[in-house]
Parts: sequence; structure tokens; C-alpha cells
Amino acid sequence: MTSKNKSVPKPRAKLNGNQFEIMIDTGGTFTDGVLIDGQGRIDVAKAETDPADPANGIMNCIALLSEERNLTERELLRNTTSVSIGTTLPIF
Repeated sequence: MTSKNKSVPKPRAKLNGNQFEIMIDTGGTFTDGVLIDGQGRIDVAKAETDPADPANGIMNCIALLSEERNLTERELLRNTTSVSIGTTLPIF
């Protein structure tokens, strides 16, 4: 998994009514994620794709996005209004 530089501690996101949207694109090599909050702040993450089980890359991306906001995955998903997922992987 890869992510942004973590050398500077980030403040914990305030969840007082803040809702998130998550967009994920899973491809043959990487899974990219974008997180947008109600104030328009954007975070991005990139994780390796597991073509045999794309859910692994998707969940790793969500984990990285939650780290960007200093939240647990559960906190992030509990406060997410929509998740959009696209893929270029063949679906059988």
C-alpha cells in the first residue's frame, strides 16, 4: 500500500455533521480512491490491486483514506453518504 507523506501528524477530523463521499477506481495494477467531505476538502489514496480479489484493493484504499482523516474505517464509513466504484477489470 502507498499513501501520502505521513511525517506531519494530521488533526482528527471533526464529525459534527460532516458527511463524506468516496469514489474508487480499481484497475489492473492500482486502486485509486478519492474522499470528499461536505466542505469540499479532497484526499486521495492509492493501493495495489489484487486482480483475483479486487475487494482487497478497495478496502486497502478505504483504510488509507481513513488514515488521511485520522479516523477509523468504521468512523469514515459510518459518516459516508455514498461510495462509487468503477473498474477496468474484466467481470466474469
